[in-house]
Amino acid sequence: GARSDLKLVVIYLHSASARHSQSVCTNVLGNDFVKSMINENFILWGIDVARQQAQRLARMVHAREFPCFAVILPASVDDVRVIRAVSGDIQVDAIVAMLTECMDEMETHRAEIVARTEQQAEDRMLREQQDREYQEALEMDRKRVEEQRLQEEQEREAKRLEEEKKLAEQQLIEQQEAERLALQEDRRRRSLEMPAPAGEATS
Repeated sequence: GARSDLKLVVIYLHSASARHSQSVCTNVLGNDFVKSMINENFILWGIDVARQQAQRLARMVHAREFPCFAVILPASVDDVRVIRAVSGDIQVDAIVAMLTECMDEMETHRAEIVARTEQQAEDRMLREQQDREYQEALEMDRKRVEEQRLQEEQEREAKRLEEEKKLAEQQLIEQQEAERLALQEDRRRRSLEMPAPAGEATS
């Protein structure tokens, strides 16, 4: 799944001088169930409060006393969310309950990440589909315009041929008529030129 490697961090702030440190180390950190729970689902980071770095961490998780367990979600470098914290006389039950709650919250957080990722993928697919449909519609329009242009061209060509044919027919009719008239005129002229038949009686 998306970001399934995302783990919560368990910070253990240890103080050698604190009253309950020894019992927490032995009973809680030494508990097999707690150990396996942390190993499988969390990243454990233990630090002694005597160190400079620990002071900043203690302020960040609002630790009022030691020893202190805090569970944080490092969303980003600038965004560190403290989810749960227990301190002082910590018992196994309290730690198990806290870790279980954190795991449930983490599951919800993971589900949200997965859902968001899936939604983004779905949105992208929808956008791509719309783009594809738009391109297809454009292509269809282009083809339609091209087909219409071809059809108009063919119609114009057919009309031109029809007009040429009519003109040729008209010219042929006119030519035939002219020839007929010429022939008629020729016959008339010849009949006029013919001499009167011989031996015709005169009055």
